[in-house]
Amino acid sequence: MAERLVSQEYPERKNFNYLKLFKARIEDSLDEKEFDVRAFWKIKEQKINNNQDLIDAYDEVKKLAIDEEKRNKHRCTTCAAHPLQSSDPEGSNYYKIPTLDEKKFNFRSTNRGTFSDATAVLMDELANERKRQDMEFREQAKADGLYVPDISPENLEYNPMSWDDYSRKSLIDSLNDIALLNFKCERCNGMMSHGETEKQFKTAAEIMKLIPKEATICVITSMLDFPLGLDKSIVQNRDPKSIFYLFTKGDLFFDKEAEMSRTGLPYVRDVTERIMDADRNKVFIVSSENNWNLKNLYSIIPSGKTYFVGRANAGKSSIIREMLRITELKSKKTKGKTSAKEMHNQFRKLGIESPGVFHIPGFTQAVKSYKSGRLTIRDTPGYFTMDSSIFKHLSQDSRRKTLKYTQTRPSEGRNIMRNIKTSRTKLFNGDAVFTYGGFFYLQPPKNMIMQIHTQFNKTNPNYEATYSSIERAKEINLLRPKEIGDRFALEKESMENMDRYVIPPFLGKIDIVIQDLGFFTIEPTSSPSAVDGLFQIYVPKGMRVIARESIFNFIYRGKKNRDKFGNRLSKRKTQEVGIVYLRELNDEKKLHFTELYPVPLEATNEEAFRMVPCTKTERAPEKGKSQVGYKNLYWKHLNL
Repeated sequence: MAERLVSQEYPERKNFNYLKLFKARIEDSLDEKEFDVRAFWKIKEQKINNNQDLIDAYDEVKKLAIDEEKRNKHRCTTCAAHPLQSSDPEGSNYYKIPTLDEKKFNFRSTNRGTFSDATAVLMDELANERKRQDMEFREQAKADGLYVPDISPENLEYNPMSWDDYSRKSLIDSLNDIALLNFKCERCNGMMSHGETEKQFKTAAEIMKLIPKEATICVITSMLDFPLGLDKSIVQNRDPKSIFYLFTKGDLFFDKEAEMSRTGLPYVRDVTERIMDADRNKVFIVSSENNWNLKNLYSIIPSGKTYFVGRANAGKSSIIREMLRITELKSKKTKGKTSAKEMHNQFRKLGIESPGVFHIPGFTQAVKSYKSGRLTIRDTPGYFTMDSSIFKHLSQDSRRKTLKYTQTRPSEGRNIMRNIKTSRTKLFNGDAVFTYGGFFYLQPPKNMIMQIHTQFNKTNPNYEATYSSIERAKEINLLRPKEIGDRFALEKESMENMDRYVIPPFLGKIDIVIQDLGFFTIEPTSSPSAVDGLFQIYVPKGMRVIARESIFNFIYRGKKNRDKFGNRLSKRKTQEVGIVYLRELNDEKKLHFTELYPVPLEATNEEAFRMVPCTKTERAPEKGKSQVGYKNLYWKHLNL
């Protein structure tokens, strides 16, 4: 059903329909190029011929906005803050009614540059096509019962646009928001424009107090920092078997949904069952990007109210949007695969509320409800404490940048490791440190050679670097010479007070997991007998970091170094005739995840190593052992 115009509810405000007509024209555009051309033509034609009507329309919508505000109708379209108020800039939930720049509002060309002759000819051809489409649009609008201003496209001049007209997209956006009464609070504007973040966030325990004891709960957390998104306070005084768990961003690890469920899901279910005492049949890996597993999830969640909880930036809002698309947009016979922007416009056009999605944490500030078929989804604020999050340390520029993810394919399997990109020797001397964007500073032991793999939500080829010592890294961090490029993602102050840890002895490939960021994989390639010491790592104060046996060893199939007759195989033969298998967590006494050992910053390397209660000979694993048989004796239980 077509959208009702405001004049149908407020007949005396017919001029408001000009703004609505612009909005409809914009949303009906087919692609970005056509969006610009169509929208600017439409506004230019109507503005030149009906200048005063549009000004009156803007005045009317301002009055309407104020009337609605007095009735506490306005809600921030991004964070759900309610009710919005425009009278006290220092008060909570403050917003500004959008204004139109007078210079931008004047559509008469200033002739400061025009399109080329060849482009003008093309524009003329497009103008004739546009005129034909406008006539069809008007007839369809009338058939839908919409009020259409008494202006015929035949009486409008479709001239080639000046560059000034073409470059006025900001006016389109402001008209569109005004016409839809879409308002953002100043807090959200600051976060989106300047990368500002909130100072106060809620913990998981505080969020759970907002949820009834018997409510259906879906915990949303990311695969990137698995299992650090889990929090045992979620199941406190609740039946742990009743809770659903959704691990997002499955598409970063798998090419196909079937592979994700077949080889990735068993590992995730095993771990979640052990840590949270979960019902393994209520644990899913999903992808909002590809709509993986969401239909299956929708079919088994009980009808009624379902609360979505999870760490900030885990992907709750994206999951909710995709579920709304499945139930609401599909029922309206809209296009199947849509971008986030197209989806948002479709929701708005159909009068369906959808959550705001942005990469800076903390947008959702209140519990907000969305109707998705037989479900009522309650979106809750993301939980985390600022002191234990990477977001506290990100530079303003890094906060503003959209997230860029590393993609790992199952076809790559265990062959994902690479050498460190450095001009320095790849043999570490026990003091040198390796870093990526300043998120961490890894100090390998003496005589260590290793390979790495990074899987973060903020990637940059220039982030990788090595320094002769942690002290030298601090010097470069303070100076940040232009010659080294954009090497740091964090503020300079992030290195003023750091946490230092020792990683307990391990064998084979392990992941170092950093909460809210992702993980990096390290694999020693030097002889264990030549290595002197243990790995150490420095991170900004309060950042949560753990180690785990590499996730790639569990979610992808590997090959045993035995043939079907039990004969031991060489590495080359293993790839040819080795038995294909999927590794399982079948040793309940062995720890596959570990907390790290905290160390005073002023401690010497040897003093740091002694924090781990192992002998010098135990620092290096025995020869002939595999990770499967290595017992991780000095690993510690996770504190979640």
